[in-house]
Amino acid sequence: MMDRTWIEAANFEKYEVSNDGLMRNKRPRSDRPELLKGSPDKDGYIRYALRADGKTWNRISHRIVWESFVGPIPLGMQINHKNGVKNDNRLENLEVMTPSQNVLHSFRVLGKKPCINPNPGTKNGRAKLNEASVREIRTLIQAGLSDKTIAARFGVSPASIWFIKTKQTWTSVA
Repeated sequence: MMDRTWIEAANFEKYEVSNDGLMRNKRPRSDRPELLKGSPDKDGYIRYALRADGKTWNRISHRIVWESFVGPIPLGMQINHKNGVKNDNRLENLEVMTPSQNVLHSFRVLGKKPCINPNPGTKNGRAKLNEASVREIRTLIQAGLSDKTIAARFGVSPASIWFIKTKQTWTSVA
């Protein structure tokens, strides 16, 4: 285990962050450093309410740790918790990766199962199509109409038509 190291929090000069994910006020009200109490958000990540420039900023702990110790997170990238524990914000437990790498990590390393729709087709309460409309869509595809034209006719996206055309959805309908 690493020794605890404190540095100034990136973009928040009034605060310090440790390499094990703790936050404290640099100018405490007493002689002892004042640890901040983070709150878990709805997804289980620890958030801190930090003041800067007369505003309160709600920031996720793992991003503060990474940006303070390593630097900015590249656009489109995410912070992954290597051990899958969302409130373990130790620098050694964090890494930057793409969203798709992050999802693959959750499947391959953490053993999470992909979310599969238990209610396909008309059993899904949000379905805009039914078996008859899918058969009609397949007929229109065979007739050469564009995905965009068919989509407008049925009130769905062209991507939905493409998924039907490539038999990635509505596979039970002939």
